[in-house]
Amino acid sequence: MAVQLTQAEQDAVLRSRLAVPERALRSLMKRLTSVAAPLPSNEGASSSVSIEDTTMADVSEEAATEDVELRATQLIALKTDLAAYVASLIRSSKVARNTCTAEVESYEEEAHQIQEEHEADTKRIEELKRELEEARRERGNKLLYDQVVERMGKMDSRKGYAESLASLRAQIVTLEKRNERLSTLSKSSKDQFENIVSQMNSLGESLRGVKTSGALGSDEEEIESDSESSAASDAGEGPEDPSSGPTNSKAGAVLGSKRSLNPAATSFTPARPASSSSASGERKRANAESGESRSARRAGTTSAVVDDARKRRRGGTSTPLAASTRATSVEEGEEEEGAV
Repeated sequence: MAVQLTQAEQDAVLRSRLAVPERALRSLMKRLTSVAAPLPSNEGASSSVSIEDTTMADVSEEAATEDVELRATQLIALKTDLAAYVASLIRSSKVARNTCTAEVESYEEEAHQIQEEHEADTKRIEELKRELEEARRERGNKLLYDQVVERMGKMDSRKGYAESLASLRAQIVTLEKRNERLSTLSKSSKDQFENIVSQMNSLGESLRGVKTSGALGSDEEEIESDSESSAASDAGEGPEDPSSGPTNSKAGAVLGSKRSLNPAATSFTPARPASSSSASGERKRANAESGESRSARRAGTTSAVVDDARKRRRGGTSTPLAASTRATSVEEGEEEEGAV
């Protein structure tokens, strides 16, 4: 297994591999400069020719030989340096070609590993997100559970709720019974009120009939009294006897009662009323008084009936109307019998 290098070490290796061998290149450049430069013997000869006398025409053979040897030596050294530089370039290219494939493979493997690590990290991040959501949901459930428990702690127990429900059911039953009772009472009160109204209507009709019959009776009595007085005056009876003063006073009372009962009737004063006329006057006055008392009692009964109806409508207690009506009718019957 290859040793994993750091990034700095990998950069250093790449620089060293891609670097050009400068030593061989510098040596080659130096050789080229020396070969291109003129020989020192030629420079001295030209200067001496220009300065000294031109009598010396031949150049020594030794100097020429040395120059040739020097140039040959420089060329050989140049070839040697050039070959060394070429060899270094070939070696560098071979090293680059041989190591490039392995490095590419290692880089591809490393990239593949990085991709796998990236995918694994992505999956791990997704799992962590799901775990985070689950943890948040669990925390929310715990908080909600704590709130519910707190509310349940503040509430009563099941026994208390059962007792409350039982009491509420009992109250509902009581209210239903009360509603039924009130409905029955309302219905009976309505029936009684309708009965009272019908009785009041019948009583009003009877009162109107009594008033009509009383007015007719008073007119008939006045007519009879007028006929009796006219008959007495036609018989030629003299002035009235002083002994008949009470009778006259009674007759006057009867006449006064008649006048009060029927103001439209004509009043008269008999000369000497007979005993039969005084008795009939007493009877008429008693009948008139009994009629007035019966009318007053009937009016009182009517007002009592109205008061009783009002009390029943307000919800108060009162005596039954039928009993009061029967008592009134019995009293009227007894009075009528006594008057007769």
